[in-house]
Amino acid sequence: MAKAKIGIVIATYNSGRTLRECLDSIQAQDFEDVDLYVQDGGSTDDTLAILSEYDFVRFSSEKDSGVYSAWNKALKQVNAEWIVFMGSDDYFSSPSALSSVLEYLDAADRQGLRLVYGRNILVDQSGGLIDEVGVPWSEAKNDLSKRMTIRHPGCFHHVSLFEKIGGFNESYKVIGDYHFILRALVGSDAGFYPFSIVSHRVGGLSNKPSLMMSIIRENFRLRKELALTPLYLVDGIFIKRLVIFLMSCVLGDRGVMKLLSIYGGIVKK
Repeated sequence: MAKAKIGIVIATYNSGRTLRECLDSIQAQDFEDVDLYVQDGGSTDDTLAILSEYDFVRFSSEKDSGVYSAWNKALKQVNAEWIVFMGSDDYFSSPSALSSVLEYLDAADRQGLRLVYGRNILVDQSGGLIDEVGVPWSEAKNDLSKRMTIRHPGCFHHVSLFEKIGGFNESYKVIGDYHFILRALVGSDAGFYPFSIVSHRVGGLSNKPSLMMSIIRENFRLRKELALTPLYLVDGIFIKRLVIFLMSCVLGDRGVMKLLSIYGGIVKK
């Protein structure tokens, strides 16, 4: 079977609250050469019923060890040249999202680039705009070894990357995408499209306050494994994450998220 131009991989687990918006945004795309595969982790809510409503969705459901385990399973099923990973609470910002990046994917092919990323629209849990983020490769590459400067939502991976370096390291539970990108870009450049195609809900796995200590631990491990400069010497975000974790011990996740939301509103004023 011929490869689709673009493959979309989604991991779900009890994602019924936001999944339909995600799938509707895919169904609305004006570019149709797409292969979508959803790997579910054994949901007990209405996730599977929702998936069954969409004829264009291929999916399977079984217990897994986390999002990177689900992504690796899906990679064995999706058949495409370029693969993008979406959260079940993310959604494409317009019907022309995929068609708008085609020229950048074609340019990357001509240049031998195997990873193309863009900007991201960050929204809160109700869909309200928080910010738009993402910088060109000329800036992102300078700090990539210090922190995740490439926005993974809306990031396209050429299938040859997985053939070359394998899939995601499932022993990482929170920053496996950062680990993969660091390995993928050793001695290589990335392509950049200067606009957003994905609205990314803040509050996912890597944004949960109580998981900040896990993020810190995994960052220390990643830096040791890849022989990078120790985290506390290069990354001021290390202190921020530590403070947020300590706050979550007192206020809980909801309390911290509310406090940060209030602070963000004050700063923007």
